[in-house]
Amino acid sequence: EEIVDQHRNRLDSMETVSMTVRTNISSDSYSSSSTSEIWIDFEDKQMRTEQSSEYSNTTTVRNDTGSVTYDADENTVRNSDFTFEDMNPRETRQFALPANNQTELTYEGTELIDGSETYRLDVEPQFNDTDRDVDATVWINAETYLPVQLESSMESDNYSFEATAQFTDVAVNETIPDERFSLDVPEDAERQ
Repeated sequence: EEIVDQHRNRLDSMETVSMTVRTNISSDSYSSSSTSEIWIDFEDKQMRTEQSSEYSNTTTVRNDTGSVTYDADENTVRNSDFTFEDMNPRETRQFALPANNQTELTYEGTELIDGSETYRLDVEPQFNDTDRDVDATVWINAETYLPVQLESSMESDNYSFEATAQFTDVAVNETIPDERFSLDVPEDAERQ
C-alpha cells in the first residue's frame, strides 16, 4: 500500500514528464512492436506522442481543445475532439498502477533492472467471468515511483496474448519547450 500511495503522490506532484515506451505484443495470430516518445505538460494540459511501428509513424498533439494526428507514411492528418482531459494521462496504464476495486496488487520484493532498484508487484485483475487467465507484473522505480517495466499475458479458450512495455529516458519536472507541443503538418497532407 505504501508503494501505491507513493506512486499516486508522484503522479499528483508531476508538472511535466517525458519518456520513451517500447512495447512488444504477440498473440496467436500476430506480433508487433512499437516505440513511443512521450512529452506531457500537466499544468498546461498538453501532450505530444511520436509513435513508430512497422505499421505506421504518427505524431499526435493533444491539448484542452482536441487532438491532431499526422501520419508521416500516409501524409494524412486527422483532427479529433478527444482532449487532454478525456485521456487523463495520470490514470492511463502508461503511468498509473491499476489500483482499483477490480485489481489486487501484491508486493513481491525488490529487483534490479538496468542498474536501478525496482519494486516488483504482481497485478491480479478481478474478473466476474472465469474463462480468462490473466497474469501481470509491474516493476516500479524505487526512486521515482514510476513504472520501469510491465509484463502481461492473457489466455482464454480461444485467444491468448503476451505484452511487454519498457519505460526508459524518464524525466520528471524538467522544462519542455512550448514548441514541442505544436505540430507542423505539410500543406499537401490529406485531411481525414
